[in-house]
Amino acid sequence: MISFKRFLCSLFLICSLQIVQAQTQPIDPSDAETTNEESSNDDGDSGDDKKNWVDNIVVGGNLGAQFGQATYIEASPIVGYRITEMLTAGVGFTYQYFSENYNLATFADYKAQVLGPRVFVQHDLIYGLFAHAEFEHSWVKFTYEDPTYGEYTNDVSALFLGMGYNYEVGSNSRFQIMLLYDVLHNIESIYYSPWVVRMGFNIGL
Repeated sequence: MISFKRFLCSLFLICSLQIVQAQTQPIDPSDAETTNEESSNDDGDSGDDKKNWVDNIVVGGNLGAQFGQATYIEASPIVGYRITEMLTAGVGFTYQYFSENYNLATFADYKAQVLGPRVFVQHDLIYGLFAHAEFEHSWVKFTYEDPTYGEYTNDVSALFLGMGYNYEVGSNSRFQIMLLYDVLHNIESIYYSPWVVRMGFNIGL
């Protein structure tokens, strides 16, 4: 379990509808085409407005990999929705794989897998800063090649609170770095420390 924690240590509508006013007085035939064009444009705008909710969806997360004596792979995708200009909420999923080969008779090679869902809320503050809250539940499987060490399985929850910074890397993309604290951290936690640094990307659709 100590080795497992050491490995883990190294390791979230305003639609502007164009309303065509009905006219109560006759219009000239020459104005009919203009009126029809405006109506057609209005219909097109309404169609676009109906699609605006897609613009509020953000996707992102982080990927990581390391190979060698120690092999580490992580995939943590997220999908979020901008409820307002400053508030985003979403869900995600985390998968982590780790294995280590000591090549020593006195140490047991092992591998570990961690997976589980998470939900998060982010609120923008000022100058790129934002507040972040996230609940994560993980299932852990930790296995030694030496059968005398057996197999360890567990499930554990974490509640992260903290701050982050958005760095704009495009018109609709952000690089994020966060410093989070797990208020539920205890001896069963999969994180060696309650403090976690996280980096990743958010991209708007």
